[in-house]
Amino acid sequence: MTANSEEKSYLERIDPDSEWLSPRFEITDPRFNQVELQIVSWCNRACDFCPSGNFSVPKLMMTTSVVDRVIEELLEYKYEGTVGLHLMCEPLLHREFTDIVKKFRKQLPKTFIRIDT
Repeated sequence: MTANSEEKSYLERIDPDSEWLSPRFEITDPRFNQVELQIVSWCNRACDFCPSGNFSVPKLMMTTSVVDRVIEELLEYKYEGTVGLHLMCEPLLHREFTDIVKKFRKQLPKTFIRIDT
């Protein structure tokens, strides 16, 4: 049996209604204590240690609806860990940065909000 036929056989056995195929964000590890978000897709710096300055990307900002979904799902988990808003980006470039921080602070008051700039 070739690798392709094995792969096809495996893929044919996948249940399309399986929970692991669901786009839902699920947290199952009780040690989960940190969330890193890339709220903008670019940075205005070119630091030697960061790969984000080495390739061009479209300049996009995380939408309010995505931020709301992240918060909603963290609320379901009763999340009290750290939320980092700086994953490979300059978070202060987001036009709604202060509103995002306010949302996290209001709805997840026990979280530690971290940014690096």
